[in-house]
Amino acid sequence: MPCLDFGNAIICVTAGWYRMRTADGRYFFMDWHDYLGPSIYKDRAATRGIDNWWDDAGICNAVDWFQLRGNRA
Repeated sequence: MPCLDFGNAIICVTAGWYRMRTADGRYFFMDWHDYLGPSIYKDRAATRGIDNWWDDAGICNAVDWFQLRGNRA
């Protein structure tokens, strides 16, 4: 996700969305930023974020898998 500096603001643009699957069959959507890490959502439009996703072992395992593959799904 590249970040653009506009003087008074910095805007980060996602390089791509990932549809991830947990071991128990659930799906979630994620965008990845090399510095800030993942943003996790319930829908592709990124309107329903998942709060406290780090408490969900299934999502954490999927994000770990993503990182171990070199940030590739």
